Amino acid sequence: ASRFYQILSMGAARDDDGWRSDISPLLVRKMASEAGLLVVRQIRRWGPQERYGVPRYRDCVTFLERPAR
Repeated sequence: ASRFYQILSMGAARDDDGWRSDISPLLVRKMASEAGLLVVRQIRRWGPQERYGVPRYRDCVTFLERPAR
């Protein structure tokens, strides 16, 4: 099951995960603010009992929103 999850979440059928960036959740917040966007939520796990997630490299999923004008 974990191999299947890796293929779905990373789009790779290889053992390595490819290149990683140095972007942190804090940097995403800063860039969003500079672009005029609001960070609604940042999560690392979701689903029933937080079954799904992106913890391997401390990744984070960010939900953004354009403010009403």
